Amino acid sequence: MYSLNIDYQELFYPETIEFLKAFKYKEKLKIELTERIPLYRNNNYSELVPREIIKKIKEMGYDIVLDDFLLGINSLGSLIVLGPFITRIKLSVLEIKDFVESEKLFDYLLAIEAIVKQFEKEIVIEGVEDKDLLQSFPKEWKQQSYYYSIPHKFY
Repeated sequence: MYSLNIDYQELFYPETIEFLKAFKYKEKLKIELTERIPLYRNNNYSELVPREIIKKIKEMGYDIVLDDFLLGINSLGSLIVLGPFITRIKLSVLEIKDFVESEKLFDYLLAIEAIVKQFEKEIVIEGVEDKDLLQSFPKEWKQQSYYYSIPHKFY
């Protein structure tokens, strides 16, 4: 299984859509929508995220992931708007873990999980490298961190 990070802005590039259409192994590639706020808006101002484009990508057969949920543009509003097309939510603690005690961090993550659970999405936690904190998470939560392995080169 592989992931491809895509900024919302890139969804408006014809080359992005052509690449996704032509890619043969759609079931092996998750599309991660990054939290980066677009530098240039190509959609209506009232439209938070390009819902119709994301719907088409889902219809192509891709799993779509909200990366770094609650950061940047990947807000609760984005989850509500894109809910039918999203299969996984990724929560990152990288930006806050140095400012919050592990016990408090766990409480925050449980509160966020209580909201996300209502959307029936898979949850992935990124950036936790504390063994005790990792072991305290519910078994169904997936983790992504250096605790398990350093990133490997793709090529």
